[in-house]
Amino acid sequence: MSLGVLSKNETVKAEQCTLIKSNISRLACFDKVFNTPVGTQILDDRLIANIIPRLVSDIFILAKNDTNDSQENNLEVALSSNDERAAIYITCKDNITRFQLALDQPINQNMLNVHIANNDTNKIVSKIDWQSAERGYMLDSGRGLYAIQQLKSILYIDSFTVTLPQENKSFIFKNNGLASRVASIRKECGW
Repeated sequence: MSLGVLSKNETVKAEQCTLIKSNISRLACFDKVFNTPVGTQILDDRLIANIIPRLVSDIFILAKNDTNDSQENNLEVALSSNDERAAIYITCKDNITRFQLALDQPINQNMLNVHIANNDTNKIVSKIDWQSAERGYMLDSGRGLYAIQQLKSILYIDSFTVTLPQENKSFIFKNNGLASRVASIRKECGW
């Protein structure tokens, strides 16, 4: 369907979609305006327990495709670990900052103590409990001020390690200009 075929009301609605900052919300807006059919995917229920949740899969894709260029309207940033077995996910959704860790293999505990260490000084900059989500494939540091506090501890560190002592796992991350990459998130969420 081209814009020339749309009514004036539909054209206005489509133009309003371009003002939405969140990629997912903007796409949903266009889908609604253009009546995009929703595809259905048939999955064998026996396989579901072995599939990485879609959100986690999307984060790994974002981390792989994410560039170091700070985009004005980018309200989600993903940073892959050096071995690509984990990805840090930072977003501003509904004016709330979220700081999460996506994992390629699930963990079995609901709460895990997570250590973040500066690799240059070998000092731990954060040591708090994170909650498991997405069937163990995601760890959540908390939301809002709690997430912001954890994020600030890594924004200007060149290289850091996220360790999950109870799972005997560690992931090394290179900062890659994280502070500038989250600038639009900081602005949108007011920190």
